[in-house]
Amino acid sequence: MNAFWDTSAVLALVFEEEASAAAVEAWSASDVDYAWSWMKAEAISGTARRGATPEQWKSLNRLLASFYYADITSEQIEALCRANREWRLRAGDAGHLFCFQRISRVLPDAALVCFDEEINSAADALSLRRWGNSPDAKERSPKVKEDRGAYATPRALHRQVRSA
Repeated sequence: MNAFWDTSAVLALVFEEEASAAAVEAWSASDVDYAWSWMKAEAISGTARRGATPEQWKSLNRLLASFYYADITSEQIEALCRANREWRLRAGDAGHLFCFQRISRVLPDAALVCFDEEINSAADALSLRRWGNSPDAKERSPKVKEDRGAYATPRALHRQVRSA
């Protein structure tokens, strides 16, 4: 599975919280992990504000190093602003959804991993795939990896996503 991670899901991997078990299951099920580049700043801020231990910082740094990051260019800001007039999300949340929507156009099997209710509601309204909310979510074992053969290699796939 290709997964796009919101900060809420990444922090659930670092800290023990209600969504941690679901985050670990999603992480185990994912083959390639994507995020908006701003997620890194949000995750570092959230980790610092929670008073992380040295081990939690190491865990976060390992996680952050494993993502392919999507950016929002200055040319795309206007499109994001227009879209968010309909979505009515906080600016950062709109950025996550905007990046995921772009990635979904190239990777229709990509799933949003997010525990933020507002982002999830907006994703549902757009008929975007969410981890844990797809028809096969209950049937898929977290240890089963989907075949990515159609995408060539993760690096080639990443180049395709960056150009979207």
